[in-house]
Amino acid sequence: MKNLRLIFAIGMMAVSTAVFAQSDVERYNRFEVSYNHIRIDDDLSLMNIMDAYDKMNGFSGGYIHGFRLFESSPLFFETGFRLSYAYGENDLKDDEKKVGEEQIQTFAAVVLVNLAYQFSDNGDFSLTPFAGITIKGNILAEYDAEIGGDKYHVDLFNSIDDEEDAGVSARHFQFGWNCGLNVNYKNYSLGLTYSSDITRLAKNIKSYSYSVSVGYTF
Repeated sequence: MKNLRLIFAIGMMAVSTAVFAQSDVERYNRFEVSYNHIRIDDDLSLMNIMDAYDKMNGFSGGYIHGFRLFESSPLFFETGFRLSYAYGENDLKDDEKKVGEEQIQTFAAVVLVNLAYQFSDNGDFSLTPFAGITIKGNILAEYDAEIGGDKYHVDLFNSIDDEEDAGVSARHFQFGWNCGLNVNYKNYSLGLTYSSDITRLAKNIKSYSYSVSVGYTF
């Protein structure tokens, strides 16, 4: 599957190169908002809860500035930031009977550093594939559960690693990477992005996400 994705990406780049000319844009600014679907790779075999980690959705908003690196090539350096909120919930069951529910929410500030290449028809339409790194500062990471009428609240920055070696204590800072494609028409853009952790959110938790964004470029 990974090889097929790579072949597809190379094919798209080849088609884009054949159809589009190089962009004459020198720099750009873009505000964008996005819907994010977050998935989790975890190793929580010691736990029967926190499935809400794997059912998270969220929204983010941010700003990106891009400037051309070479006069002869439409290769751009992008930098920017976004604020991102995510939320997940899950029913807790015992033998298929609901015994409670759990919720998790996170909030983070993310710095983006990308390289982007812009293909243009020298008119209103352009394509901009990009890839780069992310630096995330996790501001909020909270878990709440209600089981049998009892309520529980856990600050995941100060969780239960030492007591039960669960490996879910969240880090305040993470490094990650992202890649994607922006489809631009006049001042508007539609983007698709894949992001993944380099450093894990927690010892036993690694996240990745798929995002759809809309933006305004000026």
